[in-house]
Amino acid sequence: MPIKRGARILALDDAPFSRRSVNSLVVGVLGRQGILEGVLSFKVRVSGNDSTSKIALAIKKSRFRDQVRILALNGGTFAGLNLIDMKKLRKEFKLPILAITRKRPRNEMLLRALEASGAGKKKIMLAKENFRACTLYSMHGYYIQSMGMERQDVKALSLEAAGLLRLAHIIASGIANGESKGRV
Repeated sequence: MPIKRGARILALDDAPFSRRSVNSLVVGVLGRQGILEGVLSFKVRVSGNDSTSKIALAIKKSRFRDQVRILALNGGTFAGLNLIDMKKLRKEFKLPILAITRKRPRNEMLLRALEASGAGKKKIMLAKENFRACTLYSMHGYYIQSMGMERQDVKALSLEAAGLLRLAHIIASGIANGESKGRV
């Protein structure tokens, strides 16, 4: 079923962090058609296992919960190797998910990093499941891993989602570093 124009998108991105950091800030912005309607934030453990549960909790606790129609993520991990279980979030909230990056996802490199970190079989299987469950598109200068969204909807909404991700990135890096810098 096509997604209506003006659907509210919740875009989430993590703040810059150092390898010595215990936690990383994640900022979410809710918007539609160029209008920012809300902001939320929470922290996740650097290279931990809590991204999915923290995203779910933030959505459940948010007054925006019933308004979110699309979940946009800056890639499939936060805070280093803290993998997001996109399939679980999709199932729990019945939302299409877009994981958007400027660079082509390097699945094999992620798997090698997980193995080198001693992440364990469960985390490696989660990464492989995310790869299988998503359809990869290249459009508008981005690579978009989509789950639960048809190509025409991805094409129509990916630029708006990328813009909201940029806003989340700017806010998160501004809070973490005192000012924002760089691109999403």
